[in-house]
Amino acid sequence: MASVLLVAATTVLPSLGGEFLNWDDDRFVVDNPHVDGLTGENLAWAFSGVRFESYQPLHMVSYMLDAELW
Repeated sequence: MASVLLVAATTVLPSLGGEFLNWDDDRFVVDNPHVDGLTGENLAWAFSGVRFESYQPLHMVSYMLDAELW
């Protein structure tokens, strides 16, 4: 029982008064025309270099796949 209260106190309670943090959604998804679908051009872009301070092609491909499916 104590562990359940500890989890609730550290995860649920702080989130009740918090706001959504929008640190990188604009550059990764909202304002990024390359994640609008899973196309050859978008895949080439994802694997062609460093994006947003690091090399993360699978991260970008996952956004492309989300856009394609949903």
